[in-house]
Amino acid sequence: MEKEFLLAMPIIEALETRGYEAFFVGGAVRDRLIGRPIHDVDIATSAAPGDIQKVFPKTIDVGAEHGTIIVIHSGHPYEVTTFRTESGYADHRRPDRVTFVTSLLEDMKRRDFKMNALAMDKKGKIYDYFNGREDLQAGLISAVGNPAERFSEDALRMLRALRFSSQLGFSVSEEALYEIEKLAGLMKDISAERKLAEVDKLLQGKNVNAALRLLIRTGLHEYLPGFGTRSAGLHRFSGRSFEKLEANERWALLLYDIRPDDPKDFLKHWKMSGSRIAEIAAVYQYLLARLAGSWTEELLYEAGGKTVISTEKICSEQPEWSAERDAADRYRQLPIFSRKDLAVNGNDLLRIAGKPPGSWVSALLGRIEAEVLAGRLQNDREEIGRWLENWSRKTET
Repeated sequence: MEKEFLLAMPIIEALETRGYEAFFVGGAVRDRLIGRPIHDVDIATSAAPGDIQKVFPKTIDVGAEHGTIIVIHSGHPYEVTTFRTESGYADHRRPDRVTFVTSLLEDMKRRDFKMNALAMDKKGKIYDYFNGREDLQAGLISAVGNPAERFSEDALRMLRALRFSSQLGFSVSEEALYEIEKLAGLMKDISAERKLAEVDKLLQGKNVNAALRLLIRTGLHEYLPGFGTRSAGLHRFSGRSFEKLEANERWALLLYDIRPDDPKDFLKHWKMSGSRIAEIAAVYQYLLARLAGSWTEELLYEAGGKTVISTEKICSEQPEWSAERDAADRYRQLPIFSRKDLAVNGNDLLRIAGKPPGSWVSALLGRIEAEVLAGRLQNDREEIGRWLENWSRKTET
């Protein structure tokens, strides 16, 4: 058994010792069966939340009312959840009522997809009540029970189906796709933060192109921030090559294809952090400039090394775009990388010019930057000093 399960095994054993049932469940079991790397190991148990807290000395209550307790074991957090049934989903996201039960089968009935409705005991025996292993073998994503009910309970499951399709390279069942098309409007009740988490994973999947086309086919894109009126751009994006691109680079390429009026405002609607918005918008800005012409020293300087590399990675992935493979080297050979690298500063300008502070200082520093980047002026304090003295004499006459 994989080390991730072995490390969590004492939790299973501690619960069983006290007379409770306990199983590994969900994605970790699924990934074990298909040979994917195992990350978070979750546990389901017949023990009530209060009982879980009594069994383990270090716990965090992250949702006892819904049955979930975080157990800290050997410094690692594990999500331990009581078997439960759910009912009433007024917001199409969270259950209005949770009932704790002692049946693993009843708990599995509330799961989203058959491939995720799998449990494993400490000996490695698989409990599969809905033929989830058949779906794994067939590369299929299908709902547990009635897909319309599953998607109505939690509308985010519709986007999760497409995300899993992208990550795993699986097909989504036609029955599920039919219901997604009918129920896509329920996505309006889902927060932008949750949509972003799913779309980020979808964009990084190995089957991203097919998943994006499903996004358009089902109409789910109409309920994602800023996508509703940009089907054509999203369709262009679905034909792109993404293999070597990081998440933010993919978002920058998406901006190129959908061309929002205000890129930063578009990204804000996705509730991204300010730093992430700035990074994506910068790559998009310089991608536009780069495709309009070759890099100049001034453009390389403005963009910065990270943005230059990201921009060229995007270009290199697209067959119709010619990448400038020496762009990163050219950037590294620049005489300066920021204004702070100049051999003089604003105080030097004030001293040489003998003038009061003003906007002229920043403007003059900008001119010096341009001269240094163009190679007409060495970034040397004495040489720049002579240039400034000459400039000062010219301004006096």
